[in-house]
Amino acid sequence: MGKWLKTQFGQYTLASTLVLLSFPFLYLAGTRGQVGLLIVAFILLGLGMVYPLIGLLYKINK
Repeated sequence: MGKWLKTQFGQYTLASTLVLLSFPFLYLAGTRGQVGLLIVAFILLGLGMVYPLIGLLYKINK
């Protein structure tokens, strides 16, 4: 699994999975008004957006 995550396809797959996982939390936070679910959703969204950038910066500096 380590080799797979080092490829660009693996990084974007993980990032898109994290972003897609955040949508149910956003929905539940909106319907139930719970701040904890909103925080979890934003953490997942943030990780999904930042993870490919970290891989890109690592590849540039290498």
